[in-house]
Amino acid sequence: MARTTAKPKTPLARRLCEARLALGFKERKLFAHYLGLLPETLGNYETGSNEPRASVLLLYHTQYNIALDWLLTGKGDMFDNKNRDYKTAAYDDIDKTALQKAVTAVEAGLGGSYVPPGKKAELIELACAVLKDSKAESLRKLISLLAALPKP
Repeated sequence: MARTTAKPKTPLARRLCEARLALGFKERKLFAHYLGLLPETLGNYETGSNEPRASVLLLYHTQYNIALDWLLTGKGDMFDNKNRDYKTAAYDDIDKTALQKAVTAVEAGLGGSYVPPGKKAELIELACAVLKDSKAESLRKLISLLAALPKP
């Protein structure tokens, strides 16, 4: 039997859900993984059962360019236009096959090692660039980042 998604109890919970969906994450489990959270923890935040710590809210900003003002108050734009170098608006334009291959390659390359979500996102972005156009500079940077990771 499929579970029904609980309606957010608080405005913050509603905005957390809106942000996830705007970023293209229909499934909570995958987004939780990228944030470094348990799916149940993110679920509690998105239903309003628990409130996230400031460090979790900061992840939304640093990793996905979600404006903290909007997240906390609902005022202004969802995305922080001052730091628009992060490609949040381009999610629809991403070659999904190349992205899936990049995620798979990075996950396999990490071999179960923990990497902070921001660093993992950087690795996936580089792997995607390498798979799409095989630039030697991107490949060298990806190899150097992987080599610098702690060994399990």
